[in-house]
Amino acid sequence: MPAPDSPTGAVPNNWNVYDTFEMLFWDADFPWRLGTEPLLAWQEVLLEAGERHGVLRVEQVDTAGYDRTRDGFIGGFVRRHPDRIPAAGDWLPQGFVPDKWPHVRTASRLCYGTDTGIEEGWFADMAELAARVGLRDYPGRPPVTLVTDAGAGPEDDPSVVVTVGLSTDIWLPWNPPGHRLGSTPLDNRRLAACNAPRLNAFLAEIRHSAIELGGTWAWSDNFVTPPWTADERGIVL
Repeated sequence: MPAPDSPTGAVPNNWNVYDTFEMLFWDADFPWRLGTEPLLAWQEVLLEAGERHGVLRVEQVDTAGYDRTRDGFIGGFVRRHPDRIPAAGDWLPQGFVPDKWPHVRTASRLCYGTDTGIEEGWFADMAELAARVGLRDYPGRPPVTLVTDAGAGPEDDPSVVVTVGLSTDIWLPWNPPGHRLGSTPLDNRRLAACNAPRLNAFLAEIRHSAIELGGTWAWSDNFVTPPWTADERGIVL
């Protein structure tokens, strides 16, 4: 469907897909000493904000028998059936969805370029979107991934860390050429203007929630090289 205020004329798809979710990532860190209640409270914000902003909509959880089409919003399903998502050890509570990747299928609402402007749709696999717009055969990756480490940090103060990672730079205004010829950064500002505000709004909510519940928030610049622009709050436009 056309994106709101879509410009007319061809819009290029100057973005790439990567073999790892660690293209960019942000960490929510919850020390074990806080107990498990903050994790469940934070999850409610994560799931609700993720769907509302079109960044992280849970479609299926294979191991829990969850299907969004049949069961509705994942947050409601978890509240009704927490036993479908068993606890994993002492520090990951029953009903904690981020611990169940890769058994969780998610989708993101993304703006992409066409010959006539910008359109948008929900995509669970970036290879599907790449094929739709005629890009190269990219690896199949969800746009956004969650990874949980239940034993992070020092031995005397361990943490549960949930990482929010991206597998594509479709959110960013300037991107490396990737498989394309040349070394000039690619201008992706028109798509970033549609995609990045959604991502940033989502990150703002889960960042605020993590800190309010006693956790910490950080982003990693391990893989960030020019022309990518990001910080702990999200994408810098």
